[in-house]
Amino acid sequence: MRRVIYAEVPNSKTRVSNEHDLFSYLDDESQVKGAQVCLIYGRNGAGKSTFARDLHSSLEKGACNLRFSEGGNATILTDVGGRKVSSSLFNEDFVNAIGFRQEEGADGRLKSIVLFGDQVKNREEIDDLESRVADLEGELAKLDKRRSEIGSKNDGLIKQTTQQLRKRLKSEGSWVDNMRLLEPDDKTPRVDDKLIDRLKSFVVTNDPQAEQAPADLQDLVKRRSDMLEQLQRVREMNSVNPEIPECLFPWDLSDAKAAFERVPRRESSSEVEEHYSQLLERPEGASVIALMETLVINESVSQCPACTQGISDELRGKINSAFESLLRSDESREISDSIEALEDPKLFSPANLENAQREAVGEAVASEFDKSRRRLEDELAELGRFRERKLQSPEMSLQLPVNRFAAALSEFKNARDKCLDELRTLNESVRARLQLKGDFQNLTDQITARDHLVVKLLKRLDSLENELAHNRATTQKLNHEIERLSSEITLLKSRELDHEAAISVMNRYLTVVFADSGRLVLKPDEQSYRILSDGLDVTLDSLSTGERNIIGLVYFLANIFKESSDYKNYKDQRFLILDDPISSFDSDNRFGVFLLLRQVIEKFLGNPNTQIILISHDFSLIQDMAAVLKTINGASTVIRKIEHHQIKHLKIDRFSSYVDYLQKIYDFACAEDPEAVDREDVPAGNEMRLVLEAFAEFEVSAGIVDLPNRKVVSAMVEEESVALKRYFEGPLYKLLLHGESHSAEAIRSGDYTLNAQTSRHERQGIARDLISLIAIISPAHIPAKLSMKIPGKVENDPYHQVGFEQRCFAWKADIENRTLAPREP
Repeated sequence: MRRVIYAEVPNSKTRVSNEHDLFSYLDDESQVKGAQVCLIYGRNGAGKSTFARDLHSSLEKGACNLRFSEGGNATILTDVGGRKVSSSLFNEDFVNAIGFRQEEGADGRLKSIVLFGDQVKNREEIDDLESRVADLEGELAKLDKRRSEIGSKNDGLIKQTTQQLRKRLKSEGSWVDNMRLLEPDDKTPRVDDKLIDRLKSFVVTNDPQAEQAPADLQDLVKRRSDMLEQLQRVREMNSVNPEIPECLFPWDLSDAKAAFERVPRRESSSEVEEHYSQLLERPEGASVIALMETLVINESVSQCPACTQGISDELRGKINSAFESLLRSDESREISDSIEALEDPKLFSPANLENAQREAVGEAVASEFDKSRRRLEDELAELGRFRERKLQSPEMSLQLPVNRFAAALSEFKNARDKCLDELRTLNESVRARLQLKGDFQNLTDQITARDHLVVKLLKRLDSLENELAHNRATTQKLNHEIERLSSEITLLKSRELDHEAAISVMNRYLTVVFADSGRLVLKPDEQSYRILSDGLDVTLDSLSTGERNIIGLVYFLANIFKESSDYKNYKDQRFLILDDPISSFDSDNRFGVFLLLRQVIEKFLGNPNTQIILISHDFSLIQDMAAVLKTINGASTVIRKIEHHQIKHLKIDRFSSYVDYLQKIYDFACAEDPEAVDREDVPAGNEMRLVLEAFAEFEVSAGIVDLPNRKVVSAMVEEESVALKRYFEGPLYKLLLHGESHSAEAIRSGDYTLNAQTSRHERQGIARDLISLIAIISPAHIPAKLSMKIPGKVENDPYHQVGFEQRCFAWKADIENRTLAPREP
């Protein structure tokens, strides 16, 4: 950017050239930069007007030595394209050059006219289009502001809401803690935009048309708990042996049952053989071998254990022969052979679970398997005992427990199948761990999305993002419309210009100043302009100096755009000098002119190389303009003062609290009970002195001691009443306890005190006296500074102008009563 920082200006009075630091400042990196705006404060007689004229003249003549922030020197200011940048000066000379005349109209009535010379074309159609563009730009500004509020990367609502959401997801017991259960040794699970997008998909809406109801929260928690247990097993174990041997018991139970029940069919050869054959067939009959051992081998047995028949040696021999005959029976051997063919059940004991398998299937399933296994082993042992008995005594019919064994075998198979299912599931889970993690995360996401605060933040985030998207779409649409309207404006302005164009711009500016489209209007009248007020001609006598200066200012601004559109010229580089633009305006119109300057200056500063110098003797204007310029994005401002034709740096920070102090004093003065006012809201004596000192210096250019003695002040007070003049020409009540010690210099150094023993009521009286004095000298000062409302129905409101005036009237009456009251002897 090509900006001036220093200018060496020849002084037309002293004939000496001095280099002035107009725009330089240091940025955050201590680099010298050139500001866009220079505000210069100077008292009357300090050389303000001379400096403004000399600077403008030397720039136009190419006699001003300039230094730029980008480096380099020149005597002529040019833009980046090499074109000369002319300076434009507004001062009293400009206003005086305007011709105000009074003539007789065709109807015989007097009319006031103003002659501006060459005018720029700006017809009503263009003004309407520009107004529409301004409205659209206003909408864009609101959209930009809202978009910044929502989408700012630093502190936007989306970022704030996202940070709150992230904090919630990282809080104890929330998403991060649950995901740590998945991999406790891993780093902290990442809370990122992908997670937030997933959570959004689970947020339950209030749409009554929703086809599927969300899963029950308790069900989700249980499913995740089960899955977590499974994941923990998967994480702690590797794949396990998926095989558990079957119990391949080879007996055909139907055939075996028949074999055990079968007995040999034979014909007894003797009474003894018949007797013992019948005995063996009885359920309680002992086996052949056992009977042989009892009756034959054990000779001490003297009688049969079944029939108690005595056994002689001869009978013992017959019994032995009968037993040998039974054992030699062919059918008995066949039965024994069939039982012998049945494999020993002990050989088919069911396999046990390996330790890894037992840990994998879990305690409950393993316990069920062990129980079924023990039952099956018991049943196998029982079958073995049946087999031994049948082998020893083939003639015995045994009822084999087939159903009980089949039930035990089926129970074991079921328990084994369940273990196999668990092992298969576990091994599949081990192989598909990533999928299992995803399922766990999905459940955790769903559960997290039921957290009431998470849901609230997600819905707010979604709403903000939708609003931001709509905002951007609307912004694009408005920009396209502005481009279209701007093209129309450019086309219209490319035509031949006439007087009506300038009138449109000036009347628009006058509306801004007076806040009334009919208060003061310029109407084309041949080669001049008629001045109308509320549709009627005005006389020159009724046109105040302030109103003439306002007309001059709006013409100055309109004249800058001569022979080109203001839209284009706002984009062009400018160098403007405004010398006391509000110096002699009516106080009632001060705010309107300030508003106009603010609007136009903001547009000018749209070109980053445009520079403006505003000079004023009104320090409050400098303060207000400095504050307003801070609200314009990218506008850099420096403040200077002029003394004896020299430009010096000026800091105004020490006066920045003036309005705050003034409002504090006024609020305390209005309090119905000063004793009830909070301590921090009671103005200190230092604060009251600071306000009066600042007001006196910048409104009347006097210290507080000399203030009542100034002729202009004395005349104002005396015009109110003699009693008030007598009172304020005294010691200013208790406000000036130390006389000269509170001069302007002392005030600026911070040397000001007030008697700490002053009561609340006395201090309120001092506050009311101070407000009354300021109101007498400058009736509009306090209403303007405190942004009071225009007169309205709520007159008792201290911040309505009528309420303010009523209070000042009462306070001044109180001063008069105190001043005129007879003194006690």
